[in-house]
Amino acid sequence: MLKTLAVDNRSTLRDAMQVIDKNSGMPCIIVDKNGIFVGIITDGDIRRALLRGTEIDENINVVVNYKLEIEDRKQIVANMDLPKTRLKCMMEEHGIKHIPILDNSDKFIYLATQEYIEESSKLSCALVMAGGLGTRLKPLTDNLPKPMLPIKGKPLLERIIEQLSRQGISNIFISTFYKSEKIINYFNDGKDFGVSINYLHEDRLTGTAGALLLLPPINTPILVLNGDVCTTVNFKQMMEFHNEHQADMTVGTYQFAYQLEYGVLETKGYEVIGISEKPVLKYSVNTGIYILSPACFEFMPDSFDKSELFHMTDFLELLIQQNLKVVDFPIYESWLDIGSMEDYRAAQELSVP
Repeated sequence: MLKTLAVDNRSTLRDAMQVIDKNSGMPCIIVDKNGIFVGIITDGDIRRALLRGTEIDENINVVVNYKLEIEDRKQIVANMDLPKTRLKCMMEEHGIKHIPILDNSDKFIYLATQEYIEESSKLSCALVMAGGLGTRLKPLTDNLPKPMLPIKGKPLLERIIEQLSRQGISNIFISTFYKSEKIINYFNDGKDFGVSINYLHEDRLTGTAGALLLLPPINTPILVLNGDVCTTVNFKQMMEFHNEHQADMTVGTYQFAYQLEYGVLETKGYEVIGISEKPVLKYSVNTGIYILSPACFEFMPDSFDKSELFHMTDFLELLIQQNLKVVDFPIYESWLDIGSMEDYRAAQELSVP
């Protein structure tokens, strides 16, 4: 962005107009020889300058200084660490469509636009993992893949797709392996369900994150969820949480509480220094629902040995090791991972979308 949108502050109005024209009317950024931000000017700023009698081959600083000193127009900029939600508020507050983003040394990094903010804040793409064997649900899965098992008369995967569609997620990938034809023949291209479906077929079991290797290049956040999850979680709210915390990966979690039947002693060596009577232990468990920003895919392995499995938990640990930001999104809505016959029976009693 720096090379295409920026000009040196020794440039002329003509140079800036050429940059603006080349970038379909986007504002031109003015920087000094070290890349330090000086100002931002638009096509309108230049045209008003020409109407005032400024020559087109005059130095660009004439326009920058006029905005600052004569018109008293404040330069609106933001630090690269500012959340996109705050950038959007700034644009609305000042009635502008562009904000230069600077690093901690005031060097220009990129130009945030309304379209960029809105696109990067929306969740429009999802990957549903539907390739598992469903061994613990035999004999129900002898003829059907687990995601196609009916919940209150409708395949679970259909309920998931309808839920995604209602929340504005229309670009859906489905990873398949076991009895994939049952899924493909039922949903086809997704047109009858109001979505667009593309299939990622695995030729072997690769683990819960293996299908990520089959995705085309992703330049917006993507929702990833297991095809055996029955939930009423609001994915839009999960995306807002992801943006608010500037996360690279957001993990949906569900809290379980377990009360011990006994008093638990706290000891120091042989000495008893306290006791907790029937304490309640609380655990946040992984729900199999994630949001991944494009940065995560830079750390995906290109491939892995056929004897290996690559799971989402492996990917999560890898991202943490690489110092990417992984956050916990607590799910308070109904949620059930249908992994056993008992879970399947319980799903029939759930309030499902």
